[in-house]
Amino acid sequence: MPSYSIELTVRAVVVSGNKLLLCENMKGRHYFLPGGHVEFGEGLKGALIREIKEELGVSGTIGDMIGVLENTYKEEDLVHHEVNVIFSVSLPITKIISQESHITFHWVKFRSLSDINMLPEKLSDFIIKWMKDKETFFESTFRLKLK
Repeated sequence: MPSYSIELTVRAVVVSGNKLLLCENMKGRHYFLPGGHVEFGEGLKGALIREIKEELGVSGTIGDMIGVLENTYKEEDLVHHEVNVIFSVSLPITKIISQESHITFHWVKFRSLSDINMLPEKLSDFIIKWMKDKETFFESTFRLKLK
């Protein structure tokens, strides 16, 4: 029988020219936006400031919330139900060196986003659309997979 987890995460959309900053797990299986879990008693923006400092070693400036993406995924015997709150973020540098051994960072051209495995699924589509129209989004790729 699987276990269940509900998670609140904050993510950063960091843009430099025609590129988006992405994390890659060191196993090389997928890319994702910088950020992470909100801890109990922590505000969304405070959590994102902390996560950026932990992952990138710099202080970012948190901008507007650009969207929310609800998602589910299964990892071994754990079913995750996550809510990703996504903010625009500016950084004082563009040369990024990971401060955590399990991830690395890449500047990926927007036109290449559809060619990589970016998680959650369809997030790259929502970000590309936001880049064009600057309209805040709420999207869900929620699928409950219990088996």
